[in-house]
Amino acid sequence: MKDLPLLLSTPSKAPTDTEDNYGSKNYGARPLAVGAGGGFNDEMFQEMKDACKDVEKGIVWLRADVSKIDEMPPLSDLEAYGAETARRVKRKLEELQVGKGNTEGKEGVYFFT
Repeated sequence: MKDLPLLLSTPSKAPTDTEDNYGSKNYGARPLAVGAGGGFNDEMFQEMKDACKDVEKGIVWLRADVSKIDEMPPLSDLEAYGAETARRVKRKLEELQVGKGNTEGKEGVYFFT
């Protein structure tokens, strides 16, 4: 969580210790959105958001709608579960038109289902 405020800074700043980072490690542009899966409860999500309160201007925050968890593939099938989560996140980003020009006025928290 300590790296998130760096990434959301304007301009985005690269974290210092990225050896174990599984992400793209593409720190050239500030992210437009932050997504959190169903493993983040309300408290954890708010803690993450609060850590970024000074730099989160214009960010779209996405959360999993855990009330729809029964519609997901079984968690034991990580590949299918991950693919379905990615599909839902992409659908919500498309719906919000994130990455299609200006995200001004779209900042806030949205649930992906």
